[in-house]
Amino acid sequence: MNLQTIIPTSHILEWRRHIHQHPELSHQEKETAAYIRAQLEKIGVDEIVSPTPTSLIATINGASPGKTVLFRADIDALPIEEETGLPFRSVNPGVMHACGHDTHAAMLLGTAEVLTQLRGEFDGTVKLLFQHAEEVTPSGAEEIVASGALKGIDAGFGMHIFPNQVPGGIGIVPGGHASSNSDKFDLKIFGHGAHSSTPHVGVDPILVGAEIVLALNTIVSRNVSPDETAVVSVGAIHAGNANNIIPDTAEIRGNVRTIHPDTRALIRKRVETIVKSICDANGASFEMNYEYSVDMMINDPALSAFAKKVCIDALGEDHVVDAKPMLGSEDFAFYCREFPCCFLFLSGGLPVEGPVYANHHPKFDIIEDALPSGTLAQVRIISDFLKSDLALMR
Repeated sequence: MNLQTIIPTSHILEWRRHIHQHPELSHQEKETAAYIRAQLEKIGVDEIVSPTPTSLIATINGASPGKTVLFRADIDALPIEEETGLPFRSVNPGVMHACGHDTHAAMLLGTAEVLTQLRGEFDGTVKLLFQHAEEVTPSGAEEIVASGALKGIDAGFGMHIFPNQVPGGIGIVPGGHASSNSDKFDLKIFGHGAHSSTPHVGVDPILVGAEIVLALNTIVSRNVSPDETAVVSVGAIHAGNANNIIPDTAEIRGNVRTIHPDTRALIRKRVETIVKSICDANGASFEMNYEYSVDMMINDPALSAFAKKVCIDALGEDHVVDAKPMLGSEDFAFYCREFPCCFLFLSGGLPVEGPVYANHHPKFDIIEDALPSGTLAQVRIISDFLKSDLALMR
């Protein structure tokens, strides 16, 4: 059977546009989950369970017992005011699908529709996971693993869409880390407020914070080996509310990305040392919470080689590449601890004109022509894996 002829492109676009227009934040995806459940019931999957209040696992049983394979899509949105101007732009103020999770859910629904038609042609079990809360910690993947709903999985796959490439291409990291460790810190500096005309009688937390930010930006260049990968970024600074008042406190929030565990530990130690030293030198005190948030995602080498071969056969050799690891984080990493996994990158296309707006930008968008290719790749990977004799190390 030519699978391309049964990919439900019109349904995929309909689902994508509905979910895009009605985004919900992490842990709040009630309407999204209800909509996905309704579509899965129409499609006729064998079972739908909710391991958490806003996530779903759809089961499709093959002709006979066999291996069990999982494919995951995330479904949560971001706290961003949409600026795309799309006719199906968000109707929820301050909330937007700015990371492509609407497309992930729609493609996986398309995969469900195709595989229900093919279930007599393969043995084994398919689990399609529509996961909540990928964008935050504690993450949805962590909660789903803790629920015990993923027992007996032989292999797991995930897919994420990104702009900047010809639509429908697939990138696969051949093996090893496919993402970075992601850590965060929240710092509150306690100074002593004063009038702006008498700074000498106070302790300025803004000045202390500025020194800390500058010093943090020397960690990678002066403490981390040049052949190591690491990023330290400050994403938020908040202090004061008037131009003639030195406030009592300042708050700084930052993020750290690393690959090697020794580098991860080194940067944490340097952050803690820098904060304490600068606060002590200026007579300030502080409170800081430093959290190891998400570990790096590991692609199983054998599973990655298998997925690459299948995608080349399905999409053509010119549409599949060996991808470099990303410094973005992915809570799919929690599944990689439980069973062999492979995470794929889907090219979401280039704009006809103007700049490319990356994930998490208020003008982020993709070329919808990429979505049927994503579903085709998912269907082939799942069905070919269940038919294969691929042996994986657990």
